[in-house]
Amino acid sequence: MLNRLGVIFSIGCFAVFCFITSTSASGFRIVGPRALGMGGAFVAVADDATAVYWNPAGLAFDNKRDVRLPISVGIEDHLGTTDFLDNIEDILGEAKDIKDPTIYSDPAKVDKLVSILRDLSKDGTGVAAYAPLGLFVKGRVMKHHFAISAFDLPEVGGSPRIDLNRIAVALPSDPNSIANNDSKVVLKGIEPREFAVSYARPLLADRLFVGANLKLITGTTYFYEQSILESDNEIIDMDKFTENKKTSTGIGLDIGVIYLPIKRLRIGLTARDINNPSFTSNGGDIDLDSQVRCGVAFIPFKSLRIAADIDLTENSSLIEGSKDRRIGFGAEKGFLSELVSLRAGMYKNIAEDDSNMVYTAGFGFRIFMIHFDAAGGYDFDEKEGMVSISLAGRF
Repeated sequence: MLNRLGVIFSIGCFAVFCFITSTSASGFRIVGPRALGMGGAFVAVADDATAVYWNPAGLAFDNKRDVRLPISVGIEDHLGTTDFLDNIEDILGEAKDIKDPTIYSDPAKVDKLVSILRDLSKDGTGVAAYAPLGLFVKGRVMKHHFAISAFDLPEVGGSPRIDLNRIAVALPSDPNSIANNDSKVVLKGIEPREFAVSYARPLLADRLFVGANLKLITGTTYFYEQSILESDNEIIDMDKFTENKKTSTGIGLDIGVIYLPIKRLRIGLTARDINNPSFTSNGGDIDLDSQVRCGVAFIPFKSLRIAADIDLTENSSLIEGSKDRRIGFGAEKGFLSELVSLRAGMYKNIAEDDSNMVYTAGFGFRIFMIHFDAAGGYDFDEKEGMVSISLAGRF
């Protein structure tokens, strides 16, 4: 019976991998320093309260009660966007906008501005920032495991919309003059606040674990457009961005499973927002379409975990023209009965050919029942980085 279930589970993973093509406002973000330190390879590892996000089936893996408060901050700068915007500000100098005649006193400066606009027009150019934080509490009654959580995942994406029709080096009286250029920065944001009730339990002699989250989501969306070339030395006006918002509510449903074909091997599959909740926005509705992720973990002995994850869905990003689908690898090693833990990993966005590997590392220590964890990740070629810390009590 167990072997048959293993075959069915493997076929299910393969089918999902082959046929799911949904997109979403953002892909899986790395929530919590344990997961970040392991390069986001956490779907089959998750056994603390953050399993609510990573794989609710993992709530049934550990019998300890867990109260956890993770906070993270991340930023992605695709194709050097911030450098280009800074260069535009330098070129404009004291001028209020591109129509200022002082700009045309130096034709080389205008030529450089046109070159920057061409660079900014490339697909996937933009900046994203996100800051997940939450409170997760899990417990159990016999083999029934429960969790309640309040989770916030604000995310902002800024994308240039470049006007390449009006880039002539000519006076403003010419309709095609760069003085009449309408290039913009488009900012989109969503802040889904999730209030979840979770349930998980082991089945089949603790070889199969299942779990689910039912979530009430309050989604606040933001939208703002601003001309790149009429900036008054301020490319992005965040005050106007935060003022232009809408709030709506929805219901979300997540499910997850973990299967142990052998004692030291775990295979996990999780699907978030399988009912595709949607939230209104002044820039068009933002959907949280289904996100599916599969992972494996090998535990040669209790204090060592080696894991790999892959997104089975290719997700849209708040950066226009950008896609997100990640693969991650990582390991976690505990010392002195888990008094100290060290972690290392890496992940890559395989949906984009020019993406780089992001390397991660982290550590944790405990004093009696109190656990502190921290981790960071950085792309040494592009401007992408993330830091995360958490404080937890396990008893």
